[in-house]
Amino acid sequence: MGWIRKMSPGLAEMVKNMNDWLDAVRLQIIQQKNPDANDLYLKVLESSHIQEEEYFFHTIHSDWNNIIRTIRENHEHAAESAPIERPMSNDKKVQRFLQTLKFKSNPIE
Repeated sequence: MGWIRKMSPGLAEMVKNMNDWLDAVRLQIIQQKNPDANDLYLKVLESSHIQEEEYFFHTIHSDWNNIIRTIRENHEHAAESAPIERPMSNDKKVQRFLQTLKFKSNPIE
């Protein structure tokens, strides 16, 4: 998690501040209302915490998806793009393998 703070210290601090604020509100409710341990609203506040790593992984993954989609769309009809070829079927692979077995090698080898 330390690398996240180095990568984006401002955003990581905002996430920490929000989580701290959620904890403070939850504690205030507990002190003022003394709710049941299974209180729905306390559970919602508890589950509202943002896990920094999950947030950053999701954000980075989303960014990469957008970048790759844009590259694919921009180069879809480019002449220098490699054609999409289907991989050889298993039958062709087997035939090619059998042909290599039929190859007569030099008797000296």
